[in-house]
Amino acid sequence: MIGFFSPWLCSRGPSRLGEWAYYNIIFTPSLEELGALAPLVRRLWLTGFFLLGAPWLLAWWGWRIFLGMYAFFVVRNQTFELDFPLVLQRVRPTSVLHIGANVASEAPAYAAAGVRRVIWIEAQSALEAPLRAAVEAAQVGLPPMPLGSGSEVLMAAVSNQSGQYIRLTLTNNSISTSLLPIGRGHAKYMPFIKALHDDNSAITVETVTVSDLLRRRRINARGIDFAYLDVQGAELQVLQGCGNALLAGLRAILTEVSTEEHYQGGCTMDELDGFLGARGFSRTLTRVPPIGHGNALYERHETPASDKLHKRPQLAEHKLA
Repeated sequence: MIGFFSPWLCSRGPSRLGEWAYYNIIFTPSLEELGALAPLVRRLWLTGFFLLGAPWLLAWWGWRIFLGMYAFFVVRNQTFELDFPLVLQRVRPTSVLHIGANVASEAPAYAAAGVRRVIWIEAQSALEAPLRAAVEAAQVGLPPMPLGSGSEVLMAAVSNQSGQYIRLTLTNNSISTSLLPIGRGHAKYMPFIKALHDDNSAITVETVTVSDLLRRRRINARGIDFAYLDVQGAELQVLQGCGNALLAGLRAILTEVSTEEHYQGGCTMDELDGFLGARGFSRTLTRVPPIGHGNALYERHETPASDKLHKRPQLAEHKLA
């Protein structure tokens, strides 16, 4: 019954209820406690969702995308994103720049991986309190870091230019909020996530480049070797504002990627390939479902080709035809 009502909850329920249903029922049910049975139970869980929710899903996606999504999530048992703890095991970062922090849901994974320094950057001022609380909670029990070398939370809208005033596109799902308007792909494949247009949602932010932000806050970028970008289509703009010195110090970048327009004016995966390829990076792991939006890991070319994720085969790449 949950599977049957999930699409309705996503499209009609209150924003938080719809957000929970989308990310916990459709793509990432929490089944780790089941151990070896988790893959089988997850397949049965999602099979029920896809079959019972077919009327809604077919209306949103059409037959081609519906079958592609079913094959991706059920037959191949893939998840929406790359396995973040395994990415951290592969990269073994020491200092992280995390842009698009939201409420720092990745903080426990960083702590478990032994990452002691994370610079969290988030544009939505309303999330500052829960973001700081999550970062502080993840550091409980850890030895204190020397002054100026620990994690920090910076509330800022980063882009490729400083001093521009842009209206944030707020949505009924906080993690879909962007500097860019919602595009065709987002509206087509995830119609339950909508932009808010009331006066209370009219938030204008001043942009700043990452390099300017770190300089103004007197944060030493030396030693930052891993970047995580969750910025809803503005990935290329953010990278352009990082500056050559910061990019030169990075060994790996985990970022959202799109093979079609999910945000108006947003970059494509091919554009990221070109920009980062010219700066010494190769895309080594990719996870893009048939809706054309997922994430990818870029690593420096000098990383040995034999350095696989603990001898794991490279994850397959999926693109819309």
